[in-house]
Amino acid sequence: MTEEKSKIELYRQRAQAFQLAAAFARELKIPVGIRYDKGDVKKEWPVLSIELPNGQIALHIWYEDLDPVWLNPIVAAPPFDDHSNAMKEERILKTIRQLVGSE
Repeated sequence: MTEEKSKIELYRQRAQAFQLAAAFARELKIPVGIRYDKGDVKKEWPVLSIELPNGQIALHIWYEDLDPVWLNPIVAAPPFDDHSNAMKEERILKTIRQLVGSE
């Protein structure tokens, strides 16, 4: 496997994992939605957003890796809250700890 194919596969796996988290979030009645950045005129990189109790987490997903279930119907995500990747990581870890019971 070439380095480029390996990188593509990693992005695909990350997209699938985030979509799985979004599916569990939706099942728990946590708001989940799709939005597009203003510069994405071709709509190639939809943003899947999860509104955790401690803040938003979101991931750009290549349109070919986004399961169509998120598009039928599209539930619009709130606007981007300007979180950084570091903030996203903190929010994820805090939520994990709350759910698992160590916080």
